Amino acid sequence: MQLKNFVIFSFLIVAFLLFNCKKGYVPNLAERGFPTVVESVELGPGQADTLRMDPFMVAIPPGAFSDSVRFEILSGKPDNFKPKAPTGELPILAFAFRITDLKTGKYIMELAQPMPLTVTDGTITDQSKFYQISKQGDYSIISTGVEIIPGQLRYSVTSVKDGWVIAVGPAAAD
Repeated sequence: MQLKNFVIFSFLIVAFLLFNCKKGYVPNLAERGFPTVVESVELGPGQADTLRMDPFMVAIPPGAFSDSVRFEILSGKPDNFKPKAPTGELPILAFAFRITDLKTGKYIMELAQPMPLTVTDGTITDQSKFYQISKQGDYSIISTGVEIIPGQLRYSVTSVKDGWVIAVGPAAAD
């Protein structure tokens, strides 16, 4: 009898978890430091576009989305990211992307194809660093697939569940 009760109880717990837990992580980017929508565009299924909002340029390839989407560029105040910045690093740009499937209303966080991102800003140096910002606000350096030259950063975006910060050393920020 105890085994039967244990099996039933276990099944109920598993069923509860399957039906009540979120199917995916949906970030609240405003709470994470990216409250301001600086650019928003709606794209039809398969539509390519290039979004330009200084200092950002995002190339959306044809066929990137199978449904209509709203693509938003969000920004944050770099000063809000100073407390958790790595020692000697000064955040100069903070931004995120939010992509909403207009058919389902759900956020798209993983991309079927990379989207080239270019950030052009005079404060970017060849010593600048590019960080992914976790939901706790922790910095994680992105060193693979990023190209940084004076005045410009290039990266192919494949996931938009987190935001990013570009930081420079204190000498470059003065």
